[in-house]
Amino acid sequence: MDTDTGRAQLELYVEALRSRLAPDQFIVLMRAFTVCRGAGSALAPGLSLTAQEQELFTPEVQSEMLTLMAMGMDTIRRPREWPWTRDAGAVHR
Repeated sequence: MDTDTGRAQLELYVEALRSRLAPDQFIVLMRAFTVCRGAGSALAPGLSLTAQEQELFTPEVQSEMLTLMAMGMDTIRRPREWPWTRDAGAVHR
């Protein structure tokens, strides 16, 4: 998949999430995704959630976060020696 196709699919998925999730959950999800994507890792030290945000970050939202991270990896070039990104995407798509 080329990066343009990957970005288009990611944008469509985000729009579907916007309509499916509660507005507060969507905001927390997008904030977390943006921080993690900017850090280049799912282990973003700069992400701190308030108690209210932690409540909104339900298992469903966490699952969507993993899906977004896997899809997001497809929108950037990565070395072939990183097979774990492909495997994670297959599990969560």
